[in-house]
Amino acid sequence: MKAKKFLALLLALCMVVSMIPIATMSVTAASATLDEGRITYYDQLYDYVDVDNSSSTIGKVANLFDKTFNKMEGGWGGSCTVIIKMTEAVKVTAYTMATNDDGSWNNRAPVDWTIYGSNDGETYTEIDKVENHPVLNVTNVYWEDDLRIANPGEYLYYKFEITKCAGSYFQIGELVLSGYDLTALEAVESSIDALPETIAESDVDTVQSVREAYDALGAVKASVRNTAKLLSAEGQVLVLGAEDKEKATAAINAISAIGTVTYKSEKAILAAEEAWAALSENDKAYLAGYGETLTNSRTAYDTLINNFSITINLGSTGRNAKVPTKWVPNMTADELAATARALEDEYKLWYTNGVNLGITPGKTYDKPLGSWMDVSYRLEMNDSPNDNVAFPMHDRTPTSFVTVPFAGMAFAMDPYVAETWDFNVAIGEPFQYQGKTWQVYTTGMKFYDTKEYANANGDGRSDSNTTITRWGFRPGSTTDETVKAAIGDGWSFIYAYAKYSMEHKWEGVTAGVPDGNVAAAASKTYYQKFYGPDGDTYILTNTDMMKNALAVTIDDETTCATFQAALEGSAYVVDGALAAVISNTNDFFAKAGDLVSVSATEVVFENGTVTADGFTESDSAATARVQAIIDALPDAGNVQAFHKAQIEAARASFNEVSETVQAAVNTAKLVAAEEAIKNIYDNDPAEAIALVNYIHDNLETVTYKSLAAINYAEETYDAMSAEVQARVTNFTRVSDARVEHQALVDAFEYTVREERPGVNDKITKNGWVATCSDDVWKATRDAILDATRYQYSKGRLIDGNGITDWDTWMTDNYGFWHVKNEQSDDNYNKQDFRNRYTTLVAPFPGMAFSVDTTFAQNWTFESALAVGEYFKMNGKTYQVMWDYYRSYDSVEPSNSADVPATDKVDNYPNEAANDTDTNKNIFRYAYAKYSQDHRWEGLTLGLPQSQRAISSGNTRYQEYVGPQGNAYLFTTTAMINAAPDVSAADKDDYCTKMDASYYLITGDLAEAFAAADPAERAGIGDLISVSDDEIVFQYGKLTAEGLTVERADYTAVEQAIAAIPADIDDDVYTTASVQAVKDAQNAVVYGLMKIDQETVDGFAAAINEAVANLVNRAVEMEIGIDAGMVTASSTMEGRYDITWNAKILIGESTSIGDINASGIKFKNYGVYYGTGADVLNDYKNASADEIRQVVFAEGESVDVYTSFGFRLKNVVENRVRAAMFYLEYEFDGKTFIILSTVDEVVAVVAA
Repeated sequence: MKAKKFLALLLALCMVVSMIPIATMSVTAASATLDEGRITYYDQLYDYVDVDNSSSTIGKVANLFDKTFNKMEGGWGGSCTVIIKMTEAVKVTAYTMATNDDGSWNNRAPVDWTIYGSNDGETYTEIDKVENHPVLNVTNVYWEDDLRIANPGEYLYYKFEITKCAGSYFQIGELVLSGYDLTALEAVESSIDALPETIAESDVDTVQSVREAYDALGAVKASVRNTAKLLSAEGQVLVLGAEDKEKATAAINAISAIGTVTYKSEKAILAAEEAWAALSENDKAYLAGYGETLTNSRTAYDTLINNFSITINLGSTGRNAKVPTKWVPNMTADELAATARALEDEYKLWYTNGVNLGITPGKTYDKPLGSWMDVSYRLEMNDSPNDNVAFPMHDRTPTSFVTVPFAGMAFAMDPYVAETWDFNVAIGEPFQYQGKTWQVYTTGMKFYDTKEYANANGDGRSDSNTTITRWGFRPGSTTDETVKAAIGDGWSFIYAYAKYSMEHKWEGVTAGVPDGNVAAAASKTYYQKFYGPDGDTYILTNTDMMKNALAVTIDDETTCATFQAALEGSAYVVDGALAAVISNTNDFFAKAGDLVSVSATEVVFENGTVTADGFTESDSAATARVQAIIDALPDAGNVQAFHKAQIEAARASFNEVSETVQAAVNTAKLVAAEEAIKNIYDNDPAEAIALVNYIHDNLETVTYKSLAAINYAEETYDAMSAEVQARVTNFTRVSDARVEHQALVDAFEYTVREERPGVNDKITKNGWVATCSDDVWKATRDAILDATRYQYSKGRLIDGNGITDWDTWMTDNYGFWHVKNEQSDDNYNKQDFRNRYTTLVAPFPGMAFSVDTTFAQNWTFESALAVGEYFKMNGKTYQVMWDYYRSYDSVEPSNSADVPATDKVDNYPNEAANDTDTNKNIFRYAYAKYSQDHRWEGLTLGLPQSQRAISSGNTRYQEYVGPQGNAYLFTTTAMINAAPDVSAADKDDYCTKMDASYYLITGDLAEAFAAADPAERAGIGDLISVSDDEIVFQYGKLTAEGLTVERADYTAVEQAIAAIPADIDDDVYTTASVQAVKDAQNAVVYGLMKIDQETVDGFAAAINEAVANLVNRAVEMEIGIDAGMVTASSTMEGRYDITWNAKILIGESTSIGDINASGIKFKNYGVYYGTGADVLNDYKNASADEIRQVVFAEGESVDVYTSFGFRLKNVVENRVRAAMFYLEYEFDGKTFIILSTVDEVVAVVAA
C-alpha cells in the first residue's frame, strides 16, 4: 500500500510540475500596482491613518497616503522622523513603499531605518529595524518587497526614524501599511523550514502535506519566502523515481534556476538545456513537466529577444573641433539612418547577452550623437532600470556610451571602462581573454580583471575600484617614423578592425588585441598582428591599397562617404586558418615579399601564396632568400661566439626548403662558419663565451641606460685570468661603449628656467628659494641640472621636456618647494589622471636630488624632501628624506608596471639629542652636502641608525651605515650655537657657516669607532679636536687602530666598603639596616668610564650613608598606623573629622625596658598630614601649602607614649587627606627618624 501511495504522489507531482507556469519561481517585480500575491495587497490601513494629527520633521505626511506617488521629501543629510497617528490602536504586520514621481532623484530612497510603536505618543518600543535596503531606481512603482514587522503589536502611534538614505536627502512616493494576519503564511514557512535538506522516501507524506498547506494560502502564497526549498523538496521526491538520480537532480535544479524569464535568462536556459539533454528518454518522459517548463522558458526567451526592438532617430550632430572623427557630423540622411540601425543593433546585441545598456524595449529615441571629453561622438542612454556601472561625473542614473567611429558602425564602451572618464571611440566589442576583459579603441586598448558588471543602483558612481590598465597599442599604431610616413595615422587599420568587428559581433568573434605596432615588410607591405580568444589575426596592406585613403585630407569638410569609400579595401583582416599559417611559418614576412591580394580563401604575396593548407613559396624566391641569408654570414675568420644563432638560423632556413632549392644554393660559406663556431664552443672557456655574448647583446647600441651593462662587462672581465680574457674577442667594444655613453651624458641638455618659483607661507623647509641671491639661485639651478644629468647617466630620464614650470602646490602635508617631472617612460605612471611622475627637490642652497619615482608615487608625499640620492644596498633601494627614510625591494621602474610597496623608517639625519633641543638642520645639511659633493662617485653616507643623535657631554653624534661602510657625523654645543638659524638659509654665507658646524668621519676612523664597545663610545665625553689621523675626546682618543677611553676611579668605593663594620653580620644591627648596607654595596657597577665618575662616587656615598644608618638591635622599633576613621563633624554641618591612631612596635628581641635602659633619648615625635599620599611620601620636598606638621612633644629627652593618635577636624566633604607619624631619637651619638607608612582617606562617611 505504501508503494502505491508513493507512486501516486510521484505521478501527482509530475502533473503539478507540468502545470507550473514559468513565473511560479519568480520574485515580486516592481509595478505601479500591488498584485494579489503580495501581503500589502490585503488589509491596507489607509482608513486608520489620521494624517491631520500625524507629523514629520520634513514634508507632508499626507503625501505618503494619497495613492498617487506624490513625493514626500526633505531631511538634508539623509535622516528624518515620521510619526503616524492612527484613529485607533491597530496592528501593522507588513508594509511597503513606492518610488516617487521625480525620476531624477529616485536614489534618495531610505536604506536604514527603525520603526517604533507607542500608545501614548511618549513612550516608544522598537518593533522593527532595517539596514542596507536596496534602492529601486524606477519612477512611480511599488518596491519589489513587502517588509514584515519583526515584533508587531497594536499601537496608536507608529514612528519611522530614517537614519540613512541612498543620497543626501529623503524622498519617497507612498507608504502602504497592512494589517494582514500572517499566522497561516508564517506557519507554512515554518513547515517548509522544517523539511530536511535531503528528502528520503519517509518524507514524502510530509512534503505532500506542506504543498497542500502552501496551495491553501491562495494567491498570497507568492509571498512565501522559502518557496524554493519546497520546490527543491518536491524535485527530490521526483528524483526518487528517476533512473539516474544524479542527472535528474541536476536537470531539476537547472530548470528551477531559470525562474522568471528575462533578457538575462540565456545562460540559465542553456545550462538547463544541457542538463536536460543528458537525461535518458525514460527520465525525460518521467520528468515531462520539467521538460515542458524548459520548453516554455526557451520559447518565452526567444520570443522576448525576437520581439525586441527600439527605434533611434538620429538628429544632426554638433561639431567638436577636438574630436578626431571629423567626418561623423557630415553624415548624409542615409548614413544617419544606417548609423541609427547600427546603434539599434548594438543595443539589441547587449540586451541579448543579458546586459541592458539603459534602453526601454519598444521605445523610440529621438537623439543626436553627442560629443564629450573631446574624443568621440557617442549616444548616451540611461533609462532605468539598467545594467550600467555608473555615471562617472554626476550623481545620477548609471549611463552607457555607444560610440560611432564610422557611418553604419556602433560599439558600446565596456561599462567599467566608460566609468573611468576617458570616453574614447570603441572599434570593437569588449571580449574576455585569459581572465581579463579587453576592448580596443581608436587610440589604444584597455583591460581589467574580468568581473560582473556592478550596477551603481542610482548612486551615480559604482565605487567599483576596478583597476583599468591602458596600453598604447592600437590598430595602426607605430613609433617608427618611416612606417608612420607610409601609413599616416593608421586609419586604414582602424577601419579594417572596426569593419571586421561589425561583421562578426553577433558571432562573438573578435580580431583581438594588438601584439605590437605596425611593422614593415618587403618594399611596400605593412602588417600588424593581433591575438585573442579566436586565435591570431593580421591586418595586411600595402602602399597601393592605402593610396586613396591617404589622399583624403581629414578636416571639418571631410564626409563619411568620401573617407569610408577611400578606406574600403585599403587594409584587410586575415583570420582563422590563413592567419594560423602566417603565425606558424618561420620568418614569414621575410619569405613572402610584398602583399599582392587578399580573399576569403587565399592571401597572395610576391613570393608565394597562403591558403588553409599552408604557405607555398616559389622555388626562385626560396633560392634567392636562402642564398642571401648564407651570404650575410661572417667569413670563417671573423666568426665570434655571438654568431651562433645567426649560423644556426641559416642552416634551419636551408633545411626547410625543397631539395630542388637546396641544390641551387651555394653552402660553402655556411659550412665554413659552422666549423668556426663549433671550434669556439668546443675550445673557448664558457665564461669567455658568456661575456662575448653579453657584450654583443647589450652593447651593440649604446643608450643612456647602458652604464650598468658597461660596468658589469668591465667587472666580469677584470675578474678573469689573462688566458680567459684573451678569448673575449669583442672586449674593445666595451671601452668604445663607455666613450659613447659618456658622450651621451656630456651632450645631455636640460632646460632649467631662470625665473624664481612662487612660494607660499606653507613652505616651511626651503622657502629660501624665493629670497636667496642670484648667485645662490644659480648654484641651485646648476645642482638641479647636475642631479638630472646624473640620473640620466644612471639610466633614468626623469623628465622628457626639461623644467618648463615650477610646481608650487605646497600644502601643510608637504611644507617644501619641489619640481614636478613628467612625461618620461622611466617614471611610474601616476594613478588617476596624472602623467608619469617623479620630483626634484632642493633641500639646501646649491643642492638638489631626484626623488626615486617609486617614492614619488605616494600621492600624500608626506615630507618627501630628499637629502641625498637613492641608493641600493642588500637588494633594496633606499632614499633618506627630511624626516624618515623609505625602501623597497629593488626593481627598475616601468610606466606599465605596478608601483612596488615601500617601507618607512622614522630615522633621519638629526643633531637634536632630544625634543627640546634647537635643531638647526646641521646633520641634514651635512648629509645633503656629502651626497651633493660625492654624487658622481656614487657615494652615500647610508642610513641613519637612530632617530636622533647620541649625546655625550657637549658632543652629539649619529651613526650611518651604507654600501661603503660606516660613517659618523659629530657636532658640539659650541658648533650648534655658532651655526646659522634656518631662517638664514637665503644668505650667501649660509653654506660656509654650516660647513663649519660639524665633523664628518668616514673610512678607517669610522670603522674603528663602529667596532668599539658601545660602553666605550658612550664614555668619550666632549669632543676636543679632529684631524685626519685621530679624534681626541675629553676622556679618550680614536685612531685607525681603535678607540681608547679612560676608566672611572673606584678608590672612594673601595674605601667605603672597607669602612663597613666588621660586626655587621654578628646580629648587632637590625636586619633592615644591615640589608640597606648590603644593597648599597651590591649596587656598585664596575668597569664604568671616566665620564661616569659621578655615578661611581655615588656608589661610595650610598654605602657610607647606609653604614651611618645602621640601627642597633637594642633600640629596634617601628611605628604602625591604623586606617583613618571618618566621622561627621560635631561643629560644622557638611564637614568631617578624620582620626588616625599610631602604635610603637618593638622588635621581637627587644622590650620597652631594654629600650629605656639603653640610654636612648627621644627628641621629638608627632605627625605630618597633607593633601595626599604622594605629597607625604616626598615630605622633605613638599611645600607649606601641601603639608603640615604637628609636634606632640619636643626636647632633649621627652616621654613618648607607645600609643597615640591625631584627629583632623572639619574637612570638606570628598576632600582627600593623608597622615604619617614620626619619631626622632638619639642613640649612641647618632640621630634617627622613624616614619610610619602613609594612610590616605577621603572625607566621606560610608553608607
